Amino acid sequence: MESVCDEMLLLETIVCDHQLAMVRMEDESTDVNQALGGIAGRPTPHYVVLALNRIGFGYVYAPVTPPEHEDFRFEWRNNLDTARDGHNLRCIFVASRSELKNPALLSLLRD
Repeated sequence: MESVCDEMLLLETIVCDHQLAMVRMEDESTDVNQALGGIAGRPTPHYVVLALNRIGFGYVYAPVTPPEHEDFRFEWRNNLDTARDGHNLRCIFVASRSELKNPALLSLLRD
């Protein structure tokens, strides 16, 4: 992904609710809107941030306020869930090569 992005990458994905950097693998249907080959990887936010940083993005952010949709509005429980109450758990990440000074974004990288 990094090689095809000039400045910024916007990423929205289903996540696994846990504080550690890990990926939960799940069997999935082969419908066109699902994972290729029927195997889904559900990364934790920490994993996504670590991966984006290691592939070349020096800055990784999340929106301060998540989108007004049930998939993005959930309580973190650190219990490995990928869905709750009939909704997937989703997050948005903004990866950038340069610092973004925007009050609507929260830096996810530690100094």
